[in-house]
Amino acid sequence: MDTEILKYVTADTANGITGVLCTIIEAHGSSPREAGTSMWVTPELVRGTVGGGVSEHEVIKKAREMLKTGDATCIIKKNLTAEEGLACGGSIQVYLEKIGNDPELFIFGGGHVGRALAKVAAFIGFRVTVWDDRADCITKELFPTARRLCCPLQQLFLKETAASIQNNKATHDNSPSCDSAVPREAVPVSHTVLQFHENVYCVAVTRGHRCDADVLRYLYGKKLAYIGMIGSFEKNAAVVKLLADEGISKEYLDSIYKPIGLPIRAETPEEIAVSIAAELIAVRHHGNPALLRSGYADSRHG
Repeated sequence: MDTEILKYVTADTANGITGVLCTIIEAHGSSPREAGTSMWVTPELVRGTVGGGVSEHEVIKKAREMLKTGDATCIIKKNLTAEEGLACGGSIQVYLEKIGNDPELFIFGGGHVGRALAKVAAFIGFRVTVWDDRADCITKELFPTARRLCCPLQQLFLKETAASIQNNKATHDNSPSCDSAVPREAVPVSHTVLQFHENVYCVAVTRGHRCDADVLRYLYGKKLAYIGMIGSFEKNAAVVKLLADEGISKEYLDSIYKPIGLPIRAETPEEIAVSIAAELIAVRHHGNPALLRSGYADSRHG
């Protein structure tokens, strides 16, 4: 593999970016690139080349399909003589491998529960990203191992660069609940915002039910492994009614784990974090959280 491509793969995956490494594993005849040549494809960028032309276009297209569908590997075989305008007279096989698609946990809310959950989730193998729009709640001291995002909530769901976030150039939501102005000294973030896929788990543990509702509204329509919301049955019911009145589907609202976590009579932030982590483990390993919930007396955190 080209060392420059390896640098891109290493840097991107360290920043939480999932991509597809496309490597020529066989090259016959007069092909434009030799075996071992690699290309790195992310949702936004392409680094390197496997020869250009129609074949490369198809490889890039398939790689980006893999980023959306969750497929881990694929092999593409191309006869280059079949390409219009390309007379190499050879053939190639390209191996596509998705890299960086570890289970990710997006924690919306940098309060006490968010802090405790970030520690537990990292310990059980999640790559953790924490969001809050209050810079003093999301410092490196509070979240030493998590990726930290401090910006208006709306900005997380726009395809903007970190520079625009750090300079507070984001378009602000008019909602007073979450999308308040963020000071310019906000915590720096990586050059990507959020990438949603079927191995992403999202937890709404913000400072209030209106902010939780904002999070769930933005997550609507995204294919995710898990969405959970903290709170009592009464608070959860109020949020569900608010979103249902806006036209958000019952199917989506029913899919949200609420109240979040297994009912183990958790009281402290650390205990609540453990109950949430246990539910995340059950979902990750295709268990039945509903069955696990049914065996306990109901006692939920609000």
